[in-house]
Amino acid sequence: MDELDKLHELYERLTDVRRDLGESQVPFHKFAALVREQVTTLKKRGAPEVAFRVAVQDGKIAFIARGWLGSRRIDVPGNRDRRSESGDQGAGNRGRRRPGLAFSPGSLNS
Repeated sequence: MDELDKLHELYERLTDVRRDLGESQVPFHKFAALVREQVTTLKKRGAPEVAFRVAVQDGKIAFIARGWLGSRRIDVPGNRDRRSESGDQGAGNRGRRRPGLAFSPGSLNS
């Protein structure tokens, strides 16, 4: 699966969850810009890959970006959950989750 296919799959996951919760959709170009920004930021902090996940926590959407090295999470400065419009930082591991998708830095710079 190439990076553009991963981006579209991740967008579809977010769209499905937003639809399930009755929330308005985010335009693809804004979503792609957010992903590109997060990949660039975590790359600058030393993450060779960035994994994204869409989850519902306490009834709110969480769009989570984390730095990864192969199959394990790495601690890079600023490696924390990126929440999409929820502001909910204390939800922990509760809620509905979907598997994440990893992006290599530089792969979305076109």
